[in-house]
Amino acid sequence: IIDLVTEMDRASEKHIMRIIQSAFPEHGVQSEESPLINPKASLRWIIDPLDGTLNFVHGVPFFAISIGLAHLDTPIIGVIYDPIRKELFKAAAGCGAQLNGHAMRVSKTARLSRALLSTGFGYDFRKRPSSYLAGFGLLQMRSHGVRRMGSSALSFAYVASGREDAFYEQRLFPWDLAAGAVLVQEAGGVQTALDGRPH
Repeated sequence: IIDLVTEMDRASEKHIMRIIQSAFPEHGVQSEESPLINPKASLRWIIDPLDGTLNFVHGVPFFAISIGLAHLDTPIIGVIYDPIRKELFKAAAGCGAQLNGHAMRVSKTARLSRALLSTGFGYDFRKRPSSYLAGFGLLQMRSHGVRRMGSSALSFAYVASGREDAFYEQRLFPWDLAAGAVLVQEAGGVQTALDGRPH
């Protein structure tokens, strides 16, 4: 089994949802592990209670909690927390992005040959490995290197903070990118679909 859900996923989700629903009962809530709540609400919290579950299960200290707030499907607030390093990445539309209270910006690296990239493979990897490996091999040869970190949330956060130059992944879900999208945008980054169109 690749698609893991742990007791910690559910406990984290329950705790986060209880706080949000108590403070904002009229808002929608979309979480990886539960059905959508208040689907017609114009404001919707989008939660990944434990991004990087496979890392967590194996004791690899690279996972995070990701919480975004969207207005009419446009992310406007993003928070990603790394409990191991006690790093809080946060951003709000028009207000910039911060890491533990300090402003952060994306990398200034302009050439792919000098760029450190990261990616992720979806849970369908074993069904369609070539669709992931072809791009991975090409970019590994043309860039400074490609890392497969195991947490899309932290990869977004690392791009926003300039630790990585770019992140790409196929078949992401709203909870994978809602918070990270705001972080990258507010840190001066650009996001596109794989074909270059606006995402």
